[in-house]
Amino acid sequence: MWRHDAGDGNKTKTVPNTTYDSLYVRPAFYIEADFGGKNTTGTGSADAPWRLAAAVVPDEEANAAAAAKVGKYINLGKYNNVDITYKIWGTRDVDNDGKNELFVAPEQLLFQSAYNTASVGNWAASSLRSYLNDGTNGFLAGFSAAERSIMAQVTQKTLYGQASGAAGGNCFFLNTNSSVSNWCVGNATAFNTAWATAEATDYKYDNAYYTVSTDTIFIPSIKDAADYQIIPGTNATVNAAVAGSATPSNSAYYYWFRDNQAGVNMWRYDMSDGKMKTIPNTTYDSLWVRPAFYIEADFGGYLATGAGTAASPYRLVTEQVSGLGELTIDSAGVVTAVIYNTTGAEQTYTLMVAQYDRTTKQLTDVDVYPCVIGAQETGKAFPAEAIDLSASGKSYKVFLWNPNLSPTTVDPLLLD
Repeated sequence: MWRHDAGDGNKTKTVPNTTYDSLYVRPAFYIEADFGGKNTTGTGSADAPWRLAAAVVPDEEANAAAAAKVGKYINLGKYNNVDITYKIWGTRDVDNDGKNELFVAPEQLLFQSAYNTASVGNWAASSLRSYLNDGTNGFLAGFSAAERSIMAQVTQKTLYGQASGAAGGNCFFLNTNSSVSNWCVGNATAFNTAWATAEATDYKYDNAYYTVSTDTIFIPSIKDAADYQIIPGTNATVNAAVAGSATPSNSAYYYWFRDNQAGVNMWRYDMSDGKMKTIPNTTYDSLWVRPAFYIEADFGGYLATGAGTAASPYRLVTEQVSGLGELTIDSAGVVTAVIYNTTGAEQTYTLMVAQYDRTTKQLTDVDVYPCVIGAQETGKAFPAEAIDLSASGKSYKVFLWNPNLSPTTVDPLLLD
């Protein structure tokens, strides 16, 4: 039988008897490359090997509430002293606790940057990743402590276009280690078709060489674009207020994806012809950036004002400011005001519910509900009578006014 002799210069020899019981055994077997879809912990290194995570029972109620927020908008952080609105694109349980987090990214591109100031196509070692996650002088510094507290860290894969230094994988994505002149036209149909075609081969994303990083803020990968339908070209313009300049024409800009195709060829989207391509240098600083991250689906327990629309995005209530709270409506049509009073005296706020004519902009049938809240009383709920949302052609406006009968900073509700 063939054997290996470590005591004789690591030579391969034979042994003339199968009954010898002093030889050592080294078990081996094959496993599914995607670990059977199971979640893992660790980074895949010798010091922190992957371990299959224990089975987690999904929290169906919490995940249903998270799913209901997909497609909504939330205001978080500032860049260049301008508030940034993020769209909620989808959900994923990134910390393996059974509760899905929300994947958020702006519909608009925010700033230009090199992927890496060094000519190295490794996301984990990139200067852009460092800047996005710098809480002192970088992008993360624009978020308050409360906003940072609802961000979830995620351990995730990024394509790495070479076997040497990769954490895993066995091929190049799309079976090419050279620049891709145009992978697909960047509309939703073409992107999804190209993605499905790639996923049906042995050279799909999950088989390709990759690195692993743990991030708070990142830029989307091609897989993120597929999972959350952040389709290139259909929903990416430059935020001129943030960028400090007029929005360039389509022919004037490109934006980064996180993935590396090969060497220093990085994936990008080319607005000039609407195609996914690669760019052969990580140091180009004229490409645009679209930051993304995950947040807790319940906003970390913070109240949120706003309707979750693009015009009235959610805003976290992170301070107990007198009169600041939220207005909500449940499935039965009951409007509720939640109010804070941080003063040392009792206060009376006013909840008003009125029919609203969208044509004349007039209010009729105004119902007024006094909301008396004690000194230093916070988070008190004041429900109004139910309104009939099923009535054809009727709209309603709901306001919260302060003790001086002036509008508070809580956004009014407009209900149809």
